[in-house]
Amino acid sequence: MPLKIYETTLTSKTNRKDGDASMPNVVISHYGIQGKECPHFTATRENLLKVVDRMAPKFATLGIEISLEYRGMEDLDENRPMHNLITLEAPGEVPETSLESLTGLVIEYEPCESLGRCRALVMESAKFQEVPTGLVMDGLVRMSMRLIGGCSSDGCGSCSCCH
Repeated sequence: MPLKIYETTLTSKTNRKDGDASMPNVVISHYGIQGKECPHFTATRENLLKVVDRMAPKFATLGIEISLEYRGMEDLDENRPMHNLITLEAPGEVPETSLESLTGLVIEYEPCESLGRCRALVMESAKFQEVPTGLVMDGLVRMSMRLIGGCSSDGCGSCSCCH
């Protein structure tokens, strides 16, 4: 069965100067099962909103627009492992990439009250079901470096400064 995603823009910060239609956009997407909001998912969404509200004006000075979307999925067994997934993309420039891929972290599944087992990002020995703002910022900086070419001609994904 194909994945059904219901897209809702939670917030979008646009700081474009008049006539600047070329400003690249980084879209942060937060995936969740429709009608299932465990405390970790809600806290992660609040952390994402904080990052976007705080950092959008700063990234606009670099010429990068940031937006945040909620992507709701049907409650199907194959969708449950994606509950609380965070991805970043720059449409037309950098494909949608999971936060764990950008940051080099691992995913494990931990007990969760609403879905049985929920995603947990693992950094060193710490596990995060609620994704902290610092990890989101790390991914946002890495994606932005890919856009502005801060590492090398090969892009940020292939150099040590972003991994």
